[in-house]
Amino acid sequence: MKKSMYKSIDNKADAPHHVYMEFDWDDGKHAINLEKHRVDFVDVLAAFEDDHKKVVQDDRKDYGETRYNMLAKLNGRIFHITFTPRGTVTWLISARKANQMEQKRYEQRS
Repeated sequence: MKKSMYKSIDNKADAPHHVYMEFDWDDGKHAINLEKHRVDFVDVLAAFEDDHKKVVQDDRKDYGETRYNMLAKLNGRIFHITFTPRGTVTWLISARKANQMEQKRYEQRS
């Protein structure tokens, strides 16, 4: 069951249109994330719209699925968000404020 559907307007296309992204997560992992990082998954969904976001595949170990780490700015703050695509759903795994090294990496325009 989906937890959230995020709607935005894509103004980059020839004709602006709505873009829908479906998100979901494990309730237990969500609770742990809130307690550990004080970041609610719902609050960072708009970070996926950041035109300057940096996304890299997390291949540090075999997770049994392809995972990605994203650095994105939202409301002036940079976040580190881990997610995986599961069909048409973006499954959130963790979200936290980026540390100083990650902030510098985000700010480097490559």
